[in-house]
Amino acid sequence: MTGDRSGLSAETLRNLRHSNLAHLLAISGLHMGLLVALVFAALRLGLSLIP
Repeated sequence: MTGDRSGLSAETLRNLRHSNLAHLLAISGLHMGLLVALVFAALRLGLSLIP
């Protein structure tokens, strides 16, 4: 989620690049950030409606 790829071996990264799936790492992070922002905004809005 934070871009830390230390859990992936060099061989795994190489295989992801060769299979053209490496972009999923970046896209997944972007989508997680957008989801968290949306949930945060919805919760903040919902809680602000409580008197």
